[in-house]
Amino acid sequence: MTATVWVPKDTGHDFSHAETFGPVRFMLGAPEPSPFEVQRVKTELSRTPVRAEDYLVMAGPPVMCALALERFREVAATVKVLIYHAGKHLYLERMV
Repeated sequence: MTATVWVPKDTGHDFSHAETFGPVRFMLGAPEPSPFEVQRVKTELSRTPVRAEDYLVMAGPPVMCALALERFREVAATVKVLIYHAGKHLYLERMV
């Protein structure tokens, strides 16, 4: 099964290179909760059907990225994270 690339929040960035790892989907739907609504963010992220083979793009408010990583850790001991390298204009895969 193809891995999915999950982005915590639609930041408006160009995720086209991330699509080389799999289809890009957003974890939070519209209307997106405020980063200050931590419990609501956590509840909505818990509904995301992440799998151990999926990727997490670290994009959006830091608290949302942290909570998204926590959601991934519920299904995988090691999480595949994509970090954008601005100088090279591409995403780099890292395991955390």
